[in-house]
Amino acid sequence: MANSLLFINANQELAASLRPLLDKHFDVAECQTISEAIKLEEDYYIILINSKNVPEHELEQAMEFHKRSPAPAIIFLTQDENEENTLRCFELGAYDVISKNLPANHIVKKIKVIDKYKRLINSLVFEEKELNSLVDVTLKQAAFYGSSVNLLSDIQLADSEKALASMVFNYMEQQGLQSALHFEAPDSIHDFSQQTVFCTPIEKKVFSLLRDKGRIYEFKDRAMFNDEHVSLLVKNMPSKDSTEYSLLIDVLAKLIPALEMRYRALLNAQQLQYAYKSLQQAINDVQATTLSLQEERQAIIDNIVMQIGLSFHDFEFTESQEKFLIELIENSVTEQANSNEKFIEINEKLHKAMNAISPDLLFVEPPEDETNNQNIELF
Repeated sequence: MANSLLFINANQELAASLRPLLDKHFDVAECQTISEAIKLEEDYYIILINSKNVPEHELEQAMEFHKRSPAPAIIFLTQDENEENTLRCFELGAYDVISKNLPANHIVKKIKVIDKYKRLINSLVFEEKELNSLVDVTLKQAAFYGSSVNLLSDIQLADSEKALASMVFNYMEQQGLQSALHFEAPDSIHDFSQQTVFCTPIEKKVFSLLRDKGRIYEFKDRAMFNDEHVSLLVKNMPSKDSTEYSLLIDVLAKLIPALEMRYRALLNAQQLQYAYKSLQQAINDVQATTLSLQEERQAIIDNIVMQIGLSFHDFEFTESQEKFLIELIENSVTEQANSNEKFIEINEKLHKAMNAISPDLLFVEPPEDETNNQNIELF
């Protein structure tokens, strides 16, 4: 194909003069009519047509050659060099029109120049396609990584397992992927499916079987990405020899520890919220108990003081005895006040401890990557 030439010619005299020279530079094949050439299955790099005495309806069939890919360079050999005839040849898709009045070696040299020109054009077209392909791949990769970065950023704002699953599924849908997510805490399990909202029994079984199979576990066109509390099942991975596959593996290998960290943060927040409510209840109980004790003790002391004050004249205490009893009562009251101040101080410390509690992200160092490529049959 790269050095082939088809000579469409019914003139044996012309063939005798050109064929020996053409054979030195091209792999030449011959036929007598354009109709016959169109039926040939082979593709040719250059098609040389002797246009003398070719019917108009057959000349128009030369346009059929341009439907082939790659299209050949069509050269017309013509006896009539008038402008109308030349324009007609170019209308039929000619690369060039060469006069048969030229010496045979000049005709061949012109064909060689056209051959060189066509090769240059083909080379430029190929380079353009390669460049466009590279630009397309680069733009796709940029868009892919851009959406991936956005996802990694967005999941830090998720406030529940359902919100995390929704963000991941939106991203997967953009990439043309189908997936499911599994969250497992010590006292709860949450499963979500991109297609059916809730996971099917077989999807739950897959999570159960493959949770301990390493960070990445691939089987057929599926893959499981695992961390301690989170698992992501991708049901339609791209072909392993595709660019999309390597990009996806790279991104999902980083996504799964990010999901793990965010999920742990949610668990920590839930635990801190529970601790906050429990501490708030404890503070309320301490406040109520303190007030009750203060009231009870003050009532007892007030009653003692009153009873003793009323009994001074009955017991005929001396002045020094009365003074001693009053001082004793005053000291007890003072000690009671000090005890109450300690309760108040403890209560204030509890308030400070409660105010210091807030859900916070705990950084957890992700384990090293582990890839397991064993094959299993599940569904």
